[in-house]
Amino acid sequence: MKADSRLRLGEMYLFENDEVAVVDGGGRGDVVAVFNPTTHLDNGGGDFWGRSFLRSRGFRPVGIVSKKINWFPVGATTEAIAAIKAASIAPKWAYGYSQGGYAALKFSAMLGAPAISLAPQYTIDPAETGPDVNRDYHRFFDAEAHSGMEISADDVHPGSRLVYDPAWTDDHWSAERIVSRCTVDVITVPGCGHDVPQLLVQTGALRHLFDSSPLEFQRFVQRNRMKSALYRLTIARRHRDAQRSLSALPWYLWAAISRETRSIALSEMRATLASASPLSVQVP
Repeated sequence: MKADSRLRLGEMYLFENDEVAVVDGGGRGDVVAVFNPTTHLDNGGGDFWGRSFLRSRGFRPVGIVSKKINWFPVGATTEAIAAIKAASIAPKWAYGYSQGGYAALKFSAMLGAPAISLAPQYTIDPAETGPDVNRDYHRFFDAEAHSGMEISADDVHPGSRLVYDPAWTDDHWSAERIVSRCTVDVITVPGCGHDVPQLLVQTGALRHLFDSSPLEFQRFVQRNRMKSALYRLTIARRHRDAQRSLSALPWYLWAAISRETRSIALSEMRATLASASPLSVQVP
């Protein structure tokens, strides 16, 4: 174990090795094993991605938190899961997004709990993906640490769910391969690209993630998609990329209503209109 300023093992930190730490997020409800995305690495302070949300929903989150961007190497993660079992902690769900969504599926059978996996990768091995798919992640691939990292049927617990936007090419590539090899419930969500959590927050769907059937959840997101500024901005970009500038305009204006997307929506709208016409177009 490395000596550092983190809370003592046996309090919040139940286990750590060089790659991952296991952090008990507290609470008295059903346990959710949480795997982090690349943007929320272990910082030694005991907090982790998803902890506050799950606590607010009455769960007891237990984080399996990567110390670096590592896609949860099997050896190190197996040690972490053994520590969870040794502590008599039995998760009801495994949960994660992107890097963490991959791990939630990959280790769900080992944990003995179905996964809710948001926008997972099937692999980041460039020999499997080719040069274009998941290319931003290829530099994190380690041939030794990630040997056999692809998700197989034996990895996935029955009842697991895969949530993704099929219009996002990388995630669709991964989903196709996962579905062809594993039995999962697929939930498609529109107009968010890779940022599935943001869409779920903005539509109000996140609070239903653990207590709705896959079909009910998908229908809820579909009914409420217009509430999401991310959805409106994404649809504008897709019209723009298809060179349908005029049809992109109302979507950009609609996205600009929301403070969170106003600046980028207006900036992209100006650029789109300028490239579509030789005339100078004044946009307020």
